[in-house]
Amino acid sequence: MLKSNRGYQRKYLRAPYRFEAIYSFDGKMHKVSCLNISEGGMLLHLGHSDFFPQQEIHVLLSLPQFPPFKNYNLEKLKDFSLDLFPKKVIPAKIKLVRLDKTSRTAGVQFVQLLAPHQKFIAEYVESLLSNIIHLLTLIDSVNFDQECLHKARNISHLIGYGAEIKIAQLRQIITHEYRSLQWL
Repeated sequence: MLKSNRGYQRKYLRAPYRFEAIYSFDGKMHKVSCLNISEGGMLLHLGHSDFFPQQEIHVLLSLPQFPPFKNYNLEKLKDFSLDLFPKKVIPAKIKLVRLDKTSRTAGVQFVQLLAPHQKFIAEYVESLLSNIIHLLTLIDSVNFDQECLHKARNISHLIGYGAEIKIAQLRQIITHEYRSLQWL
């Protein structure tokens, strides 16, 4: 577990998680977009709705296992696609802890999560944060090395930021997320 003992304000470190989760409610299955994840819960984007169930519900997540991208050259990064990474399906039970109707987001807490699944989430968070730090390093070097630009674009696409976003904007978004996911 990555409980905060490093001066962070959050109990658990978070990482971007831009995939859909499936949950059951009222005898039906529903999809919801995720924004970030930690060992303790997730931040969900509700789309056009401002509703999320108030009671505890079951959810299924699919977490990809990202390698440390710093270990790969540009040619290997070009060969990667999200479909190539192994995924772990994680069942859990969640409850709503915060609903923001303005931003249409819901903060949910894991109330039932097996220890191996919690460990897998912790590994996902650590891996993604390591890759984000590497991405920031590449972005800082794009003016000196054109290959860094191409590597940054590939990694950005793989971890969910997109490949076409302007580098300055990407750096701003990633820097803000990196800080807020750990300390705010």
